[in-house]
Amino acid sequence: MKLKCVLILLIFIVFGCDDKESPEPENFISITTEDRSYLFTQDIGVFNVYIIGSNQDQLSMVLKSENNFLCEIHIQQSNLLQRDFPFSLPSAGDYAYGEIQIINLNIDVDSTFGADDDVNFVGISFEDLEITILSFDDGLLRGRVNGPVTTKTGREMSIENGEFKVHIEIEEGA
Repeated sequence: MKLKCVLILLIFIVFGCDDKESPEPENFISITTEDRSYLFTQDIGVFNVYIIGSNQDQLSMVLKSENNFLCEIHIQQSNLLQRDFPFSLPSAGDYAYGEIQIINLNIDVDSTFGADDDVNFVGISFEDLEITILSFDDGLLRGRVNGPVTTKTGREMSIENGEFKVHIEIEEGA
C-alpha cells in the first residue's frame, strides 16, 4: 500500500505539476494602473496597420480585452521604416507623436471623448505620456508605454509598465 502511494505521488510530481508560464499571446497590449491590470489580446479585425504614403504616415494598433475594454495606440509621422531602434516619443526635434486610448465598451456615453465623458481615458505624447518603440522586425512591433491618461472631465490614472507586441500590416496610402 505504501509503495502504491509513493508511486502515485511520484507520478503526480513528475507529470502533474507544470510550472511553465503560460505562453505570451501573439498580439497583446498590457497596461497596469494604480488599481488594476489590463490585458488586450483580441484582434477586432481592423487597424493593426502602418499606412505610409506621400501624404500619410500613421501607425495604429487596436486590441480588445476579455472584459470589453478597447485599447488603441496611434502614432503619427513615425517614419517607422527609416528609424533606428529603440526610439521614444516625445523626442526633441521630432515631428512624430503618439496617443493611447482606453475605452470602456461596457458603459454608454453620449459622445466618446466628448466634454462630459468621465469613462474613457486618453494620453498624448505631447503631454507626459512616453511611448517607446523597441523593435520592428518582420512585421512584429514591440514597445512600451508609460504615463498619465485622463478623461475629458479630468479624472486621471497613470499607466505603469505598459508594453505591447503587435503584428503590423504595411499598407501604401495616399
